Amino acid sequence: MINPVQQKMIDAQLAPARIGSEIAAAVAQKSQDVTNLQGQAVLNLLESAAQTSRSAVAPGDPLVAQATGMGNLLDITA
Repeated sequence: MINPVQQKMIDAQLAPARIGSEIAAAVAQKSQDVTNLQGQAVLNLLESAAQTSRSAVAPGDPLVAQATGMGNLLDITA
């Protein structure tokens, strides 16, 4: 059986490891939050680019295809 003095010594020896693991968990959570924000920003950027390209050029427009060469080989519509 462990007496109170021994328990205090064990707690004191484990405290740095416990604090270190809490810090590592907090850093991992912060890293995950940042990654999620970056992923959402990329999705927003892609959606914005898709909307811009849809509004700028009508799909299948023969005049645009002739002037730019876009759509000569592949016509992609959503």
